[in-house]
Amino acid sequence: MNWRYTRIGIFGLALLAGAGCVRRLELIEVRQDGSAKLMTRFEGDPDDVRGGDAVPSAESGWRVDTAAEKDGDRDKLVVTAERDIPAGADLPTTYAAADAANHSHVLEFPTTITVDKRPEGTYYHFRRVYRSRRWAEYDYTATAILENGNIKELKQKSPDTLNADEMQSVANAYVRAEAARTLTFVDAALATVQDDVPQDFRLDIREAASAVYDDADLRAKVVTLLTDKDSDKSGDSIMAGLQERVLAAIANAGEQHHVSAKDMSRIRAAYESARTDHAISEDIGDDVWTVAVRLPGRIIAHNSEKEDEKPKSADEATTPPTEFTLDAMNDGFLRDVDRCGWSFEGKALYDRDVVLMATSFVPKEK
Repeated sequence: MNWRYTRIGIFGLALLAGAGCVRRLELIEVRQDGSAKLMTRFEGDPDDVRGGDAVPSAESGWRVDTAAEKDGDRDKLVVTAERDIPAGADLPTTYAAADAANHSHVLEFPTTITVDKRPEGTYYHFRRVYRSRRWAEYDYTATAILENGNIKELKQKSPDTLNADEMQSVANAYVRAEAARTLTFVDAALATVQDDVPQDFRLDIREAASAVYDDADLRAKVVTLLTDKDSDKSGDSIMAGLQERVLAAIANAGEQHHVSAKDMSRIRAAYESARTDHAISEDIGDDVWTVAVRLPGRIIAHNSEKEDEKPKSADEATTPPTEFTLDAMNDGFLRDVDRCGWSFEGKALYDRDVVLMATSFVPKEK
């Protein structure tokens, strides 16, 4: 398919020609005293690695190495990081530094290591929860518009085969989809003042934001974006202009209804917060995770689902064990009796948690 836009981008109509996934490799090695070593590697297009979700940094407590590499004729950035966690200390829940600007929006993955001493021996319980990202709230209606039978059918064709009316129909659908998503940001913002601003005022503010997209000039520009191979740089400027107009419309409607400056400030901040949260969710959506854990003793229970990620049985143990390192993972999962792994795409986090669990056992010495 030759469409320049195969889905709505980070803020709606952003160009996706250069977009690509980030590959995330995360290793957690738990020692017998309950301490741990964390190892991680992010690799992908430099803009994708640097933008969106946080990556490990010295400011967030990691030992970091960054290298510029090539993936064929494409540039690739590789960020490798390690961190030691003392026994009993809290493990990081994000890669962001506590004072980072987007700290409240980045992916969270609270992790616990529990050392459970019993008469027969010691159990080590590992649990990591990749917290869900809101998707349906922001994207369900927009996606439904673009998956409408007629529009979906037109998008499956080459743009060169569409007549002017068909092309305009597709462009109009993208505009309606972006308008629908913008209204979800507005709704999230207005929810913060629903106890202080009457509902009819809030509905008028919402309508003012929606009216920004009822613009023939905008629809014509989107046709150009969809068809003109030299229009790469104009998508961002169009979206920036739209957001300025939306915020101005919200402000004007609020002023007409004498909404207080304090409440209007809350609305604007919540609107920007919703957009940031969604942008990072979109950025994460096509990332790919490979996660592995090594525990003391032998893993006796886990929720790995793929056969090549499950621990080996006792009679399959490797002697000596394969090194548990990032480089050793290049050839696949480091399966053994004391380790297991998981892999998933970022879209798995849309509206649901991804929970990783494994328990190992070290028998009591006689």
